[in-house]
Amino acid sequence: MVQKIKYNRCLLFERPLTAHLVNSLQDHYCDTPWPEALIPVPLHWWKLRKRGFNQAGVIASQLSKATGVPVLHSHVKRVSHGTPQQGLSASQRQKNIRGAFAIKKPIPFTHIAVVDDVMTTGATTEELCRVLKKHGVQTVDVWCLARTPTF
Repeated sequence: MVQKIKYNRCLLFERPLTAHLVNSLQDHYCDTPWPEALIPVPLHWWKLRKRGFNQAGVIASQLSKATGVPVLHSHVKRVSHGTPQQGLSASQRQKNIRGAFAIKKPIPFTHIAVVDDVMTTGATTEELCRVLKKHGVQTVDVWCLARTPTF
């Protein structure tokens, strides 16, 4: 379903997957503070133009509607296009994504959740978290629809 959202624009699959994630988040945050804002993992402008939408942005918008946590769509940008992460090893992914993100606007919050569709090795979210923390964010949670098993 995640691949159909991402590569075939089957956005109807996004709602049930997001609803399932919201249920898990409500269980997790029942006695823990919610993040103050959501930041979807940004796509490089060229990939966004080619795909036509950012799946992480779509997911973040739905999560925001369900939780009341606002989305910061334009605070972070992807500055390098690079090689697609799919098919790269964990170490190749870390090298490929290094320096890929930049802050466009100051982030006025200390607790953020980064939103993505799938986490594989964690290289992308790790790099984005590094950039956010460098700019004053103290706590970063990661919300994703799926996690690829690592062996």
